[in-house]
Amino acid sequence: MAKILIAGIGGGKKKKGAGYNLADYYIDSNENLYENRTFITSALEEHYKIDKTIYIGTVGSMWDELYLHYVGELTLEDEEYIDKLENSIIKANEKSNISEIDIERFNNKFNGKVEAIVTKFGINETEIFENFNLIMRIGEMLNDGDEVYIDITHSFRSNAMWMFLIMNYVTDVLDKKISIEKITYGMFEAGKDIPLKDNRLKKRTPIINLKVFYDLMKWIKGANEFKNYGNSYNLLELIEDNKIKNNVKNFSDGLNLNYVGVIKQNIKTLYNLYNQIGEIEGPAKLIIPNVIKNFLEHFKKSEKDYEILLELASWYFVQKKYGMVAVNINECIRNFIIDVFELQRDAKNTGLNIKDHFFYSQRKLNSTKYKTELEKKEYRLCRILFKSQEIRNDVSHSLGERTDLNNDIKYLEESIEFLKDILYDKRFISYYENKYHNGLLKK
Repeated sequence: MAKILIAGIGGGKKKKGAGYNLADYYIDSNENLYENRTFITSALEEHYKIDKTIYIGTVGSMWDELYLHYVGELTLEDEEYIDKLENSIIKANEKSNISEIDIERFNNKFNGKVEAIVTKFGINETEIFENFNLIMRIGEMLNDGDEVYIDITHSFRSNAMWMFLIMNYVTDVLDKKISIEKITYGMFEAGKDIPLKDNRLKKRTPIINLKVFYDLMKWIKGANEFKNYGNSYNLLELIEDNKIKNNVKNFSDGLNLNYVGVIKQNIKTLYNLYNQIGEIEGPAKLIIPNVIKNFLEHFKKSEKDYEILLELASWYFVQKKYGMVAVNINECIRNFIIDVFELQRDAKNTGLNIKDHFFYSQRKLNSTKYKTELEKKEYRLCRILFKSQEIRNDVSHSLGERTDLNNDIKYLEESIEFLKDILYDKRFISYYENKYHNGLLKK
């Protein structure tokens, strides 16, 4: 495990011998004061005991000053190298090639302690993508367990965007198990001028922590995953209130396992939680209510098991989880029959009786030449049960027999809309109850 600082380095050198102004930096309070620093990174390295610093800059960044800062005692070769760097920096513009800076020599000199990445100015889309490839090398420099500190004080304003992009890439795409400890900014505009003997001024500048922006981004990402996919696991890492955390986790687990009983129970819990949400503080107060409201709106009409299963099918369709759509459509129809005829769900022959009922009903309706509107709907209900069963079996048992994907997906979508029409239709439910009032399989 190492402490890694990633920082931008600015430019601004217009003539030979010019350098950065000195500044005093303090972290949290004046008790943590670091005086006469050329680079803010020197204060951060000392305060947080950084093991390695990675710099990002352009050809015009002050690599000569940075080399001088780290090198210690100068040799003749060092002086020649610094002079060469300075000449390249002064001439640098947006057309400069990154090869004009011999950054390999810089990195070899401070191998393991300091590493520099030279990028283009990023003035167009092509350069931005080229910079992306260069900066993403940082992912190779980080290891599981590393603690990362980011400073966005110097260099182009776009560097702050790069820093956030880097962290998302490393944690989400490369799946590195790192932690973002601080995102620092030397706020010169809030600094105090300190007069020097030669009538020059230096700034006593606070270093502030902007990690809250990264945390807010994680909140938004977690909320999006929960709202759109039912996965609360990134969100749970951020929620401090144990009651909210447990309720959200149970609801999410129920969705992912398709446990209707758990979902049904937690819908009621979420209603209560939504009414109490004003008691919590921080980002959760702004984000959690909106996410919970989304689920409550989706399941607001659902009281019976078959209604919940139908809404789950609809929700899974939006997520393009078509296998789960078929499962829930099939179970929705079966639970509709269980509810209408008040069957014992766990009775030995319930499932077989339901299947036989639909087989008999479909066969009889198929032979009926002139069907009423309600009979046509019943016949379609039978067909949906068997067709969804075919899709479900192919998915569940990995049969690989079905290849007409687009038509199956369209069929599932149309089936959801049809079921929403008839299963909430009191006229159809009455028709069904009256037709089979003598028993499920009575001829």
